[in-house]
Amino acid sequence: MNKWIFLLSITAASMASAADMSKTCLVATCNPGDKAVTYSTKSDFFYACQTRELSEYTNTAIGIASVMYQLTGKLPNISPETGDPELEGENGELIATLRSRAKVSTFDEALQRCEIGKNKQNVLIMNNPEDSHSIWVSTQGKNAFWMPKGFLNKR
Repeated sequence: MNKWIFLLSITAASMASAADMSKTCLVATCNPGDKAVTYSTKSDFFYACQTRELSEYTNTAIGIASVMYQLTGKLPNISPETGDPELEGENGELIATLRSRAKVSTFDEALQRCEIGKNKQNVLIMNNPEDSHSIWVSTQGKNAFWMPKGFLNKR
């Protein structure tokens, strides 16, 4: 697995989005029970998903496409079969693995189970797995979802 492109895609998206990187849950220690606030704009957004696997898949696919656009000035080709960025080698395998773990056949199917995250949403951290770029949060105990750590700032 080419971890460089994976990490680059996640961190580039979050670097562009977080006003103060020291507060983002990629950098700050965000533990269950801590309060945080989401970050999202029209051009810098994330998907809030029902499962960790859906969050990892959708947000990684969007992150990779975003980084490729930032580096080359154009979006990658999109697969007509899966809706993913068309990638070769280890990066293609990474997206296929994440899609499989999310138990979906296409990017559109994943998006049906997720929604675009909201800006400045106050949340409570429920779980922050060390081996993941996603974090589980709850909105005042009413709605729980997984989202990327780079779009969450500790309060």
